[in-house]
Amino acid sequence: MIRRTRIAITSINTNLKKIALKLGWEEQPSTYFARHAYSTNLMNPEVPLAFISKQLGHKDLKTTQNYLGSFSSDKATEYHTNLLEVHNIR
Repeated sequence: MIRRTRIAITSINTNLKKIALKLGWEEQPSTYFARHAYSTNLMNPEVPLAFISKQLGHKDLKTTQNYLGSFSSDKATEYHTNLLEVHNIR
């Protein structure tokens, strides 16, 4: 089953890249890119972490927190910078 899944994902990624090339996109999409974009769009105060976790197929909320935390550093930097400005620390 894992081998067939891997072959299917590879096939999907190959087709996504062909479509992107025909459309003239610079970005090379993939299933990972789509998953990342989807979960990033869900990250806001109105969407519960449990919902995002279920959508990503995670069994543990900590897995989702780690996954989301792995690519939210820009937002963290923005919040940190704003906090420093509010407290006149810069």
